[in-house]
Amino acid sequence: MQLQHSARFLLLATAAAVTACGSEPTAPGSPRALASVAASALPTTINLTVTPSSLVYDCKNVTGTLADAAPGYSLGSLASTGGAATTCAGGGSSNKTDIYFTPAALFGRDVNLGEVTTISYWTKTGATHAADPRDWFLAIYTKPYAGDQSTPTWYGDRIGSEPYFSAGLTDPANAWNQWSTNGATNTLRFFESTAGATGASFGSYTDPDWTSFVGGNALSGDPYAGHAVLFFSLQTGSGWATGFTGQLDGFRITLSDNSVATVNFEPDPNWGSCQVNITGTTYILLANCITSQTLLIPAGYTIDGNGFSITAVDPAGGHFLGAVVRNGGSSATVIDLTVTASGLADVCDGGNDRLRGILFDGAGGSISNSTITGVRQGLSGCQEGNGIEVRNLDANAVKLAVSITGNLVNNYQKNGITTNGNLAATISGNTVVGDGSINYTAQNGIQIAYGASAILRGNSASGNAYAPASYVACGVLFYQAGGVKASANTLFANERDNCNYGKGGGNFNPNP
Repeated sequence: MQLQHSARFLLLATAAAVTACGSEPTAPGSPRALASVAASALPTTINLTVTPSSLVYDCKNVTGTLADAAPGYSLGSLASTGGAATTCAGGGSSNKTDIYFTPAALFGRDVNLGEVTTISYWTKTGATHAADPRDWFLAIYTKPYAGDQSTPTWYGDRIGSEPYFSAGLTDPANAWNQWSTNGATNTLRFFESTAGATGASFGSYTDPDWTSFVGGNALSGDPYAGHAVLFFSLQTGSGWATGFTGQLDGFRITLSDNSVATVNFEPDPNWGSCQVNITGTTYILLANCITSQTLLIPAGYTIDGNGFSITAVDPAGGHFLGAVVRNGGSSATVIDLTVTASGLADVCDGGNDRLRGILFDGAGGSISNSTITGVRQGLSGCQEGNGIEVRNLDANAVKLAVSITGNLVNNYQKNGITTNGNLAATISGNTVVGDGSINYTAQNGIQIAYGASAILRGNSASGNAYAPASYVACGVLFYQAGGVKASANTLFANERDNCNYGKGGGNFNPNP
């Protein structure tokens, strides 16, 4: 089984299923030999940031933790999920996490064990190790060599260190504790656990420190110091990962030539207050989140809600202004996202400050398979709170294409779906549900207006009715539209199903 390597990334993820905490590899492989990198003439200093979406994992059951970092490190850290098993890169599934770094990623060259002078990292768990020994542990794999004793063919020696075996143990619960090869406390002890080697073990309280260990011989009888490192790895134990939610941060290695590699573990980048995984030009939402201000979609980007929700709330000392989600450039895409609001103050605003769920203003793109619900300020008469609104109203605006398909829009304040201006809109397969017969605002299900043209097909619009006689609520409203082709729409329980105040002359162009 080969390692997956790409020159685009500094980090290398192994596809071999590897051992942890006494378990044997479930799918041992024969990794491809890494190309040798010429030693640098000068010491190197490399700083890497690893997030849950980085390419450094085999089995990945890890999440980002905001605003809780080890001393000297910023923003946050990683934490084991403690949850159900996920599929590993090397095949099979596991509830553990194992993270791999090559010497090339950390130092730009090959490294022998004898060059490593110090190793340290930080963890935070909910108990002392006397009460619960579980923690992130360190594993070092060497490259295969003549005479090695390993049953797996992809590595030579496997070296380990467990925090709970450390000398001078000082490990308060719910606090960041540093584990190192050279500290006055929490000094790591090392053992060899090479699968198939006579004398292999998984550690004890009498194992040697790093200097003594690396100065000795491997179980093969060969001196450790000259063995080339294949991976430095941090892992959770496969036998006790269920329920373990310990955190990890600040991995640091120094070499005898004064080269230093530091790894900062962080949550995935945030989109406002929302945690996301950024893949190319796609933001993938990783959890439900709350925002007190508009979230901008970068130009040309896609927001994949991944089934999660964004909830708008009033900021401290003020009230929510503008759209919950809107474009930041001339194109945007939204898929599989729920947008809602909670407890917004009933304050009327105009212009850009008007409340909307999803707004594209001067932007083409698509909004699909999403739910926009409860974007409102209670039972308000303010003329805002549109679920989806796309507008292109500048005097010299170039016609834009937009697709609004497969969405559910309900519990809105004013309109369900609104398209205004120089647009060619495809509006299909949406379900739009108003409040029923009400007396506080005249709702409209789907509006096409001010020059917008559209194909309107296969939508359902219902429950738009205004009790007073002064205004009319419409299932579908055409107002000075630029041309609409409507078919197979289901309209019911509206005060008026179709309101046509200028449908226009059928000049729809889906690809302007």
